[in-house]
Amino acid sequence: MIRIELVLFDMDGLLLDTESIYTQVTQDIIGRFGYQFDWSLKQEMMGKKEEDAAQILIQTLGISMTVQEYLIERNQGHKKKFPNCKPLPGVMETVEEFHRLKVPMGVATSSHREPFLLKTMNNGSLFKYFNSVTCGDECRRSKPFPDIFQQAAKKINPDFDPAKVLVFEDAPAGVQAGLNAKMNVIWIPDRNLKVDQELADQCFMVLNSMEEFDFGKFCFNV
Repeated sequence: MIRIELVLFDMDGLLLDTESIYTQVTQDIIGRFGYQFDWSLKQEMMGKKEEDAAQILIQTLGISMTVQEYLIERNQGHKKKFPNCKPLPGVMETVEEFHRLKVPMGVATSSHREPFLLKTMNNGSLFKYFNSVTCGDECRRSKPFPDIFQQAAKKINPDFDPAKVLVFEDAPAGVQAGLNAKMNVIWIPDRNLKVDQELADQCFMVLNSMEEFDFGKFCFNV
């Protein structure tokens, strides 16, 4: 049984149901060029910093926009919709139980600080439980590099042991980042995502929903 002393969560598509917003706003933009925002492209962008994700989109489709032009239009669409996003099933119960067990928790999201604030402005009942938040614009390198998880853990415990850190992720790039940080990864992929079995085999467990998480498989430093 693994002892866990610290838990880190991604946010988009893991804590909050934001992926439908990302999909619709981007589809509205690239639809003008005759393209469909399908999952083969979206999964390449998931979990990455916004500039990196935008570059992948533009280069893959060859649309006549710069990264900044796309991000400006995309962010305008996000601002209208992000305040309405809600926690995904099982999230509140899981976070509340970690809090009851006195396990420190941090958010490690590729989202920049401004959109993070929009997404969480009406979700204070969830985010009040977190000891720290680390956003994508705080790190030079984005997922799949381990930087954001390492930085998030250091904010809580400068002497953290990665073998005692549990990471919850939904995106392949984020899963790889957690593995690169030598942490224990729980992968909860979107139901539309084609799961890479080789990547899944490296995770501690793969779940369909946060509702399936079993606290009994771990012991905690309480």
